[in-house]
Amino acid sequence: MARDYLALITEQHRDKPKFSALVDLLTSSAAAASSAAIPAAFDLDSAIGAQLDAIGLWVGLSREVLAPIPGTSFSFDTPGLGFDEGTWAAGYAPTEGVVQLDDPTYRAAIRLKILCNHWKGLRSEWDAIPIRLEHSTDDNLIFCADNQDMTITVYICGPSVSMLLRAAIRQGGLVPKPMGVSVAGFVYISTPILSLDSATRSASGLDVGGFVF
Repeated sequence: MARDYLALITEQHRDKPKFSALVDLLTSSAAAASSAAIPAAFDLDSAIGAQLDAIGLWVGLSREVLAPIPGTSFSFDTPGLGFDEGTWAAGYAPTEGVVQLDDPTYRAAIRLKILCNHWKGLRSEWDAIPIRLEHSTDDNLIFCADNQDMTITVYICGPSVSMLLRAAIRQGGLVPKPMGVSVAGFVYISTPILSLDSATRSASGLDVGGFVF
């Protein structure tokens, strides 16, 4: 049986028709039905657009990231950017620009942020942090190597990790680390790390795995 919230209005507001109408609107069966749809609308697996922005606000992650500006400055071994093609970068020319992550990339970044928010401080949790990407069957993982000098090196392993997601990870806050420990660098490896006689999903043999330098 539906509760009569109008009967609970105090005497101070009972003679205010607009206030009573507002209470009736917010507590009606239609409002209850709309409220029931809210959890599904903000489910991370199905949320889009502004819904994802709201989830990002809850977990502490903005959609905007600093990403490299590709294809502009001179570069060896890059088609279209060689001599007489690429422009010379000025001393203060920006190499990065602010971009907004698309929904699939933002969703993957939010998942990593949630994992960081729930990190228990255990060293074992650095071994393999999954990067869940939509419509991908590849193994995409993050590994953290302890350099024993209060720094870690972050390895991003997987063929499907886009440049935008890598930029979001480099920006910080998506890899768990203790307070006072800094990140010495990020290494991107498109294939799993080389490991002889390894049958794990995070390492492969010769001509398959990538060498770590």
